[in-house]
Amino acid sequence: MLKILLPTIMLLPTALLSPQKFLWTNTTTHSLLIATISLHWLLPTYYPHKNLTQWTCTDQISSPLLVLTCWLLPLMILASQSHLQPEPPARKRIFITTLVTVQPLLLLAFSATELMLFYITFEATLIPTLILITRWGSQPERLSAGIYLLFYTLISSLPLLVTILYLHTHIGTLHLTMLKLSHSPLTNSWTDFLLSLALLMAFMVKAPLYGLHLWLPKAHVEAPIAGSMLLAALLLKLGGYGIMRLTLLIGPLSTHLHYPFLTLALWGALMTSSICLRQTDLKSLIAYSSVSHMGLVIAAGIIQTHWSFSGAMLLMISHGLTSSMLFCLANTTYERTHSRILLLTRGLHPSYPSYLPDDYQLTSQTQPYHQLPTQWQSQPSQPRYSTDLPPPSSSQEPQPYWLLHTPYSCYSQPSEEHYQPMSHPYKTQTHENTSWWPFTSFPYSFSSLNQKLSQEYP
Repeated sequence: MLKILLPTIMLLPTALLSPQKFLWTNTTTHSLLIATISLHWLLPTYYPHKNLTQWTCTDQISSPLLVLTCWLLPLMILASQSHLQPEPPARKRIFITTLVTVQPLLLLAFSATELMLFYITFEATLIPTLILITRWGSQPERLSAGIYLLFYTLISSLPLLVTILYLHTHIGTLHLTMLKLSHSPLTNSWTDFLLSLALLMAFMVKAPLYGLHLWLPKAHVEAPIAGSMLLAALLLKLGGYGIMRLTLLIGPLSTHLHYPFLTLALWGALMTSSICLRQTDLKSLIAYSSVSHMGLVIAAGIIQTHWSFSGAMLLMISHGLTSSMLFCLANTTYERTHSRILLLTRGLHPSYPSYLPDDYQLTSQTQPYHQLPTQWQSQPSQPRYSTDLPPPSSSQEPQPYWLLHTPYSCYSQPSEEHYQPMSHPYKTQTHENTSWWPFTSFPYSFSSLNQKLSQEYP
């Protein structure tokens, strides 16, 4: 673990002391070297726990998330260069320092074997994320989004802290291995129920569970590109990782706690998929789709079987990669059109031919699509109770997300192909410039369209 933590900490003087001309080159190269070294965590070993110490270890649950954490930092630095181009050099260094600060905290959170260390690093990741949203957000609503994120996280984390102190008082240790071997001192069923609820609630908010997700679309919309990638790829995975870790400690969940969360997670996945059909903001659309996919992760963590944990891990890794890349594409669209409204960003395909294949490939990977990571996880996560029957094909398996994904695909592909890009949005429509005007075949005039949008988005 130290071979990754120490070079990561040394990224701080690299960002602060590098010459301005080589700032992005040095930090990106340094972080890419760390990401390459982190691949050794994926090597198979005979022992279930690798690099076991008093405070940290790696296993099959934490290793993929640790590698994802190391690989995301250079991607965030690369994606933020154009966004920070007008900033002075001092602010660029502070921005990179803030990004670097998140990585050691996430590495400790994903590898912690002591429950209090996990709680401290779990909460400490909130500070740099809040700085990214409130300082480098592009709109005044970033303060409101930061307040939502702060209070949702803190209010749900206080019961978790009380429960951790309660376990330490009655068991005498907070080491995860010892907690698995210890018998629970609880005898009252209601006490056991409240303990399980307090342990899970903080991770349900972080994942997030449907009904506790209101902070996520606000944070995604107001965050810069690096903040959106950090939220989607890693911070949401802290919730799923915490559920998978702590459900192993509290044993099989009681029926009173099992079915409500399972039902709400699956129902929320369908409802947020339906909400995506009415979204006009591109980043908000990706944020609600993240809630839908993480609902499946929550449901798999609550089921508590080997196949469900494997499926949840595959879905988290694939979602962490594809959602961050989708936010990069959304940021690319925003840099070219200065708008995230789908109605105003149509027509990019003639001037940006690679946008449509990239967008189609990434949206296909986030859906349960044949021969892609999420489809691989959908088959083993369903237990086979009969070995005599052949495995069903992809057309026989229920895929409600295909039905909800089809209208968006039908809308997005023609909108990207049939209109010319808006290169001069402030020109008035005249006879000379009708060749480039994007709304020549649109049923609204530009003035009526502005009036309609101002009514919907005051």
